[in-house]
Amino acid sequence: AGTALGGLVQPGSGAFPQLGLNDVALYYGRNHGYEIRALDCSVTRHHIEMVCTTAPGVGVNHLFRAAAGKQISPKSASSTQRSYKAPMIYSIRGPGASDASTTGGQEIIITGTQLGPANMGVAPYVAVPIKVEYGRGDASRYVAKECTMLEDHTRVRCLTAPGVGAKHSWKLTVGSQTSSILHAGTNY
Repeated sequence: AGTALGGLVQPGSGAFPQLGLNDVALYYGRNHGYEIRALDCSVTRHHIEMVCTTAPGVGVNHLFRAAAGKQISPKSASSTQRSYKAPMIYSIRGPGASDASTTGGQEIIITGTQLGPANMGVAPYVAVPIKVEYGRGDASRYVAKECTMLEDHTRVRCLTAPGVGAKHSWKLTVGSQTSSILHAGTNY
């Protein structure tokens, strides 16, 4: 819900989907303030408040814009920024998890929660960039390659990088949020 949703201004160059005259929407994101469109918005108090369900997504410090009919508000104040929960990883499995080839290129499957959707945004949808790092200590010696979402929010597939060593820990970054380090103990 928001307050003071009046004072809407005309949109610029069609940077958001046109709404019908009686439609309302809420857009939010980091770059333009309306990268993601909230779901199921309804006005609860005319000209003052609307309630929406957030769309699947990732990221931190999202700004908001309310839209009504053919008008859209300026970006919300920085004090109203909101973030999705940070990713959490629980397990690393696959041929690249144990006795992996030092030449890399072996599949690993990362399981967790809050890993994000495969795509997000307002059409055209964009792939959510995923960065997976691993190694001893702070898990930043190696960067896994070709990471893709296998199952929205819960499973990611990557290929190992060339490397050596044992007792590797892992971390995953999505939407500028990094998971806690998982001490998985994988090895080459």
